[in-house]
Amino acid sequence: MAVLQKIVSLWVILHIASMLQPTTAATLDSEGNADNVADGDFQIEYSRYLKQVSELLDADESFQEAAKSLTHTNEKEVADTLMYASPETRSKLDELKRIEVRRLKDLHKKAMKKATKAHSTYVKSGIKPSKKELPKTGIDHIDSSNPLSFGGPDLHKLITKTLTDMSKIDELRKGDFKNHELRKAYDYKTKFRDLSSAEQQKKLKEHLEKARKHPKINHPGGVEQLKEVWEKTDRMTGMDFNPRIFFMTHDIDGDGLLDPSEVEALFERELDKIYRAVNSTVDGVERNEDMNRMREHVFTEVDTNRDGMVDWEEFRATLGAESQDEGWESVQDKQQFTDEELKEFEEKLQVLPYQ
Repeated sequence: MAVLQKIVSLWVILHIASMLQPTTAATLDSEGNADNVADGDFQIEYSRYLKQVSELLDADESFQEAAKSLTHTNEKEVADTLMYASPETRSKLDELKRIEVRRLKDLHKKAMKKATKAHSTYVKSGIKPSKKELPKTGIDHIDSSNPLSFGGPDLHKLITKTLTDMSKIDELRKGDFKNHELRKAYDYKTKFRDLSSAEQQKKLKEHLEKARKHPKINHPGGVEQLKEVWEKTDRMTGMDFNPRIFFMTHDIDGDGLLDPSEVEALFERELDKIYRAVNSTVDGVERNEDMNRMREHVFTEVDTNRDGMVDWEEFRATLGAESQDEGWESVQDKQQFTDEELKEFEEKLQVLPYQ
C-alpha cells in the first residue's frame, strides 16, 4: 500500500506492535534503512515507542469505542478520535512522546560525534566514511512541531511510518530468505566437490526434488483447508462445518476479528504436511517463510478493507466464493533462485575469506 497516498486504517496501530518480535540485530534505523541484517526476523528502530503507544490505546475503553466506528481514517479523523481517550491515557502518551524525543536527541548527538570523528579521519587519512558512520536523524514517526504533547498528528505519523517500514521489512525478509536458500544449496553442492559441476548440479536437483514429495497442501484460507482444521484440529469430525462457530473458536481474544497471529495458527496443520512428511530435520527458516507467504496471501484475498484484520463479514464472503481447491506451492516445491543466481553466489563466496 502506498500509505502516503491512500487512507490508512487506525486499527493497524493497535495490533502491528504484536507482530514485531525481534530475534536478531537486523534493524531499520530511524530513516527506514536496513542495518546489521542477518538471518531471521527484523525489527523497527522505534519499536519500543510503537509498542508502548499501542498498549496504552488498546487499554483505553473510551478510545476503543470511538475507534470501532471508523473503517478508514484520515488525519483529522484520527485527531478527533484521540480526543476520546481518557485524560490519564493522554497524559501517559505525552510522557511517552517526551521520552522518545529525548531518545532521538541523544541519538542525534551520538551520530554527530561519530560523523565529526569520521570527517576528522577523512581529513587526516583521506579515507571516506561509510554510510553507517554518517548521522541518521529521521523523525518521521512523531510530530516534531510539538515536542511536548502527543496529538492526532503523532498517531497519524506513527501509523504511516509503521506501515511504510513494515513493507520494507517484508522486502528484507524475502531477500534474506533467498540468501538462505542460496547458501543452503551451495553447502549441499560442496559435499560433492570431487564431482564435476554438472554432476554437482544433478545431485542438487535430486535433493530438491526429494523435498517436494509431501501430501497435497490445501489452498490457505480455502474452504477445504478450513474444513480440515475444523475436523482434525478442532475435533469436530461428524459435525457439519459451521463458519460462525469456526470464526468464534479461532478468535482467541474474542475481539470479533482474526488478527495475523490467529490467522497464522490456522496453517499449522498444512505446514506439518510439508515439514514433517519428508524431513527428519525441519528447516525453521523455510517453515517460517511458508507461514509468512500463506498469511500474506490470505490477507490479500480476504482483508478487503485492508485494515490488517479479518472480520466476520470478510470471512463469510470468502466462504461464499467456494471453488475447487487449487492447492498451494510451498517454498520447497519451487527452486527459490535461478541457476545464474546460484552461480553468481558461488563466485562471490570463492573470492571471500572462508565463510
